[in-house]
Amino acid sequence: MTQKEALLIMVAVAIVFIALMAWGWRGRQKRSAAQVGALPTIPGSGLGEQLHQTVGGVYVSSTTHGDWLDRIAVQDLGYRSNANVTVHSAGVVIERAGATNIFIPSGNVIKATATNGIAGKFMGRNSLALVEWRAQSPTGTDALIDSGFKPDHDNQLSGLIEAINSLVPTGHDPQKENQ
Repeated sequence: MTQKEALLIMVAVAIVFIALMAWGWRGRQKRSAAQVGALPTIPGSGLGEQLHQTVGGVYVSSTTHGDWLDRIAVQDLGYRSNANVTVHSAGVVIERAGATNIFIPSGNVIKATATNGIAGKFMGRNSLALVEWRAQSPTGTDALIDSGFKPDHDNQLSGLIEAINSLVPTGHDPQKENQ
């Protein structure tokens, strides 16, 4: 086999792998589109009181609740980007660089916790804020989503989580929500 033939075989194999990855991503997008409908829009005004300082960091991704490897592939939810998170009385605003901003209304927040990782980012200690929330699916039912955010500074994590959890109604039991 000549070098030219070997090169052609390697190029052909690379093209096949790229085509298979694209096919897999399209399948993931179809599954995600069936799960997650239109996301809530950020209200032009009326976000209410800012409950916590804006925290800079990295929006890691969003996944189907409980399946941290099932990245949601629609509406930019699966794309990592630099972001700022602000918690208002009306909800959580995630302003992302180069991607669509995300608004989680306070009534859709289930809980926030610290975790080791989510699809696309795994850490050795609890340094990611994981927000569990509800989004409307195209069928009209609620889709449970986990969104991960890594603050620039570890000392910002607990305050951010507390502020997000302050949106959850008093007496609300997240364990019952997940059953």
